[in-house]
Amino acid sequence: MRDRIAQGVHSGALTEGEAHRLYQRERALSWQLASMERDGGLSHDERRRVRAQMEALHAEIDHRLNNHRHAHVPMPGLQRRQEMVRQRIEDGVASGSITPREAERLEQREHDVLRLQARAQRDGVVTQEERAMLRDQVALLNDEVDRMISNHRRVYYRR
Repeated sequence: MRDRIAQGVHSGALTEGEAHRLYQRERALSWQLASMERDGGLSHDERRRVRAQMEALHAEIDHRLNNHRHAHVPMPGLQRRQEMVRQRIEDGVASGSITPREAERLEQREHDVLRLQARAQRDGVVTQEERAMLRDQVALLNDEVDRMISNHRRVYYRR
């Protein structure tokens, strides 16, 4: 993964900021794997979770590398919102308010949005309808992140 990120920076397909974020995710995944192995090996669920996270990171690297090979239609507002959602997921996992299983589900939804975005950009023109659909999908994902973060803090009152 590190080599592909470095090649992406060298070719200009990745910015330094994108590469930095990808390196951070790869490093965090490596630390998580090492930590799990130190605990006496990986259980089936841990192995499945790590594999899913690795596949998600590979998919994101592929998306970022391939996204620049097609006609790129700038959508800075949408990209900022996607980055904000990505950061909220990472912060939620780090704080423990989002479980690893919830994070997998959110990352899968995030990759679904990235695939929709790549499909919309493929012909070099993103219509207003496609932009609206992408904005709606990111908003739904953001709402889902809100629910996942707050579901651990619900207070139930008895009368």
